[in-house]
Amino acid sequence: MRPYLLCFALFIPVCILSAQNTRQNRAVFFPVTDYAGGWQPLPKTLPECKAIAGDLESLYGFKTEVWPNKNKQQLKDKLAELARATYGPQDQLLLFFSMHGHFDDAGDAGCLVPAGSRADDPSFDTWLLHTELRALVNRIPCEHILLVLDACYSGTFGGEKSKPPAPAGTDCETKIANALGRKSRLYLTAGGKEKVPADSDFARRWRTALGSKGGDDGLLTFLELQLYLSESTPAPKWGVFGSDQGGSFVLVPKSGCGYTPKTPADPDQAACESARRQNTIDAWEYYLEAYPNGRCRAEAQEERAWLLAQKSNTPAGYQMYLDIYGATARHAGDAKGKTAPPPNLIPPDILFDLPKYGYKPEDMVLVKGGTFQMGSDDGESDEKPMHPVTVSDFYLSRYEVTVAQFRMFVEAEKYETEAEKEGSSRAYEDGKWVDKKGRDWHHDPDGNAAKDNHPVINISWNDAKAYCGWLNRKTGKTWRLPTEAEWEYAAGNGSKHTKFSWGNSDPSGKKGGSLADETGAAKYNWTKNATNIFPGYTDGYANTAPVGTFDPNDFGLYDMTGNVWEWCSDWYGSDYYQNSPSQDPTGPSSGSSRVLRGGSWYNYPQYCRVAHRDYGAPGYRDYHIGFRLARTP
Repeated sequence: MRPYLLCFALFIPVCILSAQNTRQNRAVFFPVTDYAGGWQPLPKTLPECKAIAGDLESLYGFKTEVWPNKNKQQLKDKLAELARATYGPQDQLLLFFSMHGHFDDAGDAGCLVPAGSRADDPSFDTWLLHTELRALVNRIPCEHILLVLDACYSGTFGGEKSKPPAPAGTDCETKIANALGRKSRLYLTAGGKEKVPADSDFARRWRTALGSKGGDDGLLTFLELQLYLSESTPAPKWGVFGSDQGGSFVLVPKSGCGYTPKTPADPDQAACESARRQNTIDAWEYYLEAYPNGRCRAEAQEERAWLLAQKSNTPAGYQMYLDIYGATARHAGDAKGKTAPPPNLIPPDILFDLPKYGYKPEDMVLVKGGTFQMGSDDGESDEKPMHPVTVSDFYLSRYEVTVAQFRMFVEAEKYETEAEKEGSSRAYEDGKWVDKKGRDWHHDPDGNAAKDNHPVINISWNDAKAYCGWLNRKTGKTWRLPTEAEWEYAAGNGSKHTKFSWGNSDPSGKKGGSLADETGAAKYNWTKNATNIFPGYTDGYANTAPVGTFDPNDFGLYDMTGNVWEWCSDWYGSDYYQNSPSQDPTGPSSGSSRVLRGGSWYNYPQYCRVAHRDYGAPGYRDYHIGFRLARTP
């Protein structure tokens, strides 16, 4: 999981250049990478914009400009400049805004968050409202404009859900003339009213679409572009706005009409076959990035895991492969021959009597099952609808797994976490959160030596799964991660389903947790308002706290709200609640991300609600991600 930044990208096609140079192309990009005042940096927006701009120049003859880190007034000034320009009847305009975005619940309004924006802006002085954006773009006299929004909550831009038909005609120039015969105001967004990862799947699919150069007729039409983007996660939205009159837009390669693409008609299958031929970690990772929901996804995930096991060439690495994919895995026979001999089982009472590692028999709580209303009708779209769920009895660890407990596993198995193998994790440095080389579970969020009684961080889902597998082999019992339903039931005090683990009120004293509060705001210069922190609350810890520092909930569980995000066993599905089973749901059968729950010391209060859902790729790790154990009785 990464922090699901309120990122926003806006894309508007500019004027297209035909082989006869009768049409003009122009693209203007506005990425914001650097923020102050509590907004997290977005380091990938600038390279993503430059890459798309390069494709538009080299493949389609666009004239492009990239204007990074502009504030609201500078954005408005540039749009006003574009409104003063002169355009031909078939010119098209592309504008690409890549920055934070926000949805203001009180005002029922979506916004862009340019450079220099305040964390709290009730008067919208520094945020750019979608309504302002629509008006500013609509008045630009270019006949053909497409807005593309790659951002959190981008679907709140609004407009009518519609798209133009395929261009009529038998030859290329006729299709172009028909597509551009009427005025168009089109938009495409990276999702609906929901968060979007900062590492944009939507942007990658734009590059795939541009690289295709369209179908056999050599035109990349709106419909073809929308189909390329339709496999993005989350699902994109599209439509028309403003003074649209039913026109469209088409992208014409620099070589002009009649280009026959070298790309096969089925790019998903072609990418899969290419990865099979190369059979490298990078090749399979490229496929998974380009086609996270592709038909070869399961094969790609398993082959990548096998190659990583071979790269580590350790018993623990091969055992991790078997723990994830089981005895029927493609390479199970080879993996079994390279794992360590099964260790003698250590009785659980001996394992949990090891005071050095903080384990005790009573550290597992028997949570008596029951029925509760899962989700929230007042929360994000993926928390809806609220629906009844029944969970069976299960055990859940009283505390999050600590640094000392995780060290026991690492030393016993000579295990390397994914942060160690790949060389980095997220960290805070010089006032910014960055990917930091050498940062892993040995470190606290500030890069100091991690303390034994704090929750272990910088842990991926795969690392947590490997830990469970080791504990299973040691004890002869079945340890696992909790399901999402089990986690929410336990965190919300069963059928009470409280807002936070301690109850429905704001935190106070020990009735709270390690949260974004006055302590963290003082150290990290966060804006002190109810959106950013729990104002007036001081937990005494700038980041993580020793496990069990605050009062437990009704089940006797500690730190279910705050401290660190906790991995669950489920694949994440944004629409899973619409057809979730009512008895012991375990999540979708497949996916590209795993569920994270509970918020952390760093996150906004909204993200710390019991019903809030977050997610990250199985290999993702961060400065506020850990886990706790579950077991079936």
